[in-house]
Amino acid sequence: MSAAEPGGTSWRRTALPAVPALLVVVAFLLGVRQGQIEAALVVTQSNNLQVKSAGLFALDFGLGVADSTRRTSTGDQTRRMIRAGFADGQLNELCVATQESLGPLGTYTLFVKAGDGNTGTWEIKGANIVLDAESLTSTLNLDGNVDIGIAAEDVTTLKDSAGNYVDNPLGVPAAEHRLGIDATYAKLSGLSANASVLDIPGFLTLRNLEISIQSGAQNCPAPAHTTSWPTGRTRNDNGKCMALTGGGAASGTDAVETTCGTGASQQWYVHSDGTFRSLVNGRPTNCLSLDPAVASPKTAEIRPCSGAADQQWRVDSARRIVSTANGTCLQPAGGVTTDGTKLVLAACDTATYQKWDVLG
Repeated sequence: MSAAEPGGTSWRRTALPAVPALLVVVAFLLGVRQGQIEAALVVTQSNNLQVKSAGLFALDFGLGVADSTRRTSTGDQTRRMIRAGFADGQLNELCVATQESLGPLGTYTLFVKAGDGNTGTWEIKGANIVLDAESLTSTLNLDGNVDIGIAAEDVTTLKDSAGNYVDNPLGVPAAEHRLGIDATYAKLSGLSANASVLDIPGFLTLRNLEISIQSGAQNCPAPAHTTSWPTGRTRNDNGKCMALTGGGAASGTDAVETTCGTGASQQWYVHSDGTFRSLVNGRPTNCLSLDPAVASPKTAEIRPCSGAADQQWRVDSARRIVSTANGTCLQPAGGVTTDGTKLVLAACDTATYQKWDVLG
């Protein structure tokens, strides 16, 4: 597999060695660090891998028809697959299962499960994940900039270090002009796939992780359908929501508090890289940042996401939005509740206006 740029997904694939499911257990156990799997590769030897989830919200989503090649004891085998991947995303519930035969010892099924059983929460997070599937069923909603029916080699999801799109990120035969789908973000509800490869060159954080081996040929249960999505308003305990001045989408637009509503400028997505991304224009490419022109108090605005330190945030145990650049907290200037009040940084305390329900 070719190297992936930070924040992107590289889906070119070479021939992959088949491995028995027991080795998959070892790979998962070695990769788990407090429920997080990094740079893991799951490949079934003969039977498909079942992957089921109540929901997937994915940024920089791409899909195309590709060839998946594996090396087996009888030589390389190439099969036509649906190749789907995303640069950053969240899942609601996850079940992965594969069946393996041990000859005279019979058949057993390996299960990897995660989630809290609540179809309204999004406790599983991942980045740079790709799935090769023989079949994939789901209720699909594409948003942002959407291209359906483009040639798969023209899918534009991955960018290089200079900000230019990588050619043919799916690694499909360019001369065949196979079907491709490209979207800024995708919502998949009731996801069910029969896959051959689940590749995680980024990470997958699994809450309430459960790994088990059960006798007999068994299946993941049919997936539920999620009841919400991991985007929405960020509201403080004064009852005001984080928004953008005038609903603007331009770089440099101030972040303000306002009466909570359904406007696009109140819609945010918390990326795994620690950024708050505005969905005001349907493309989560502008991040909550600090205005470099204002010394004190530092005011918040949106600017193109760049990975800069002043775009990094964390939500602490007291529900405060803390700048990782300087350790101060986000609040309306002066702690007032007037619509249009700018959001600024101040010393962290216990005030209600510093406590936020993120995406609540």
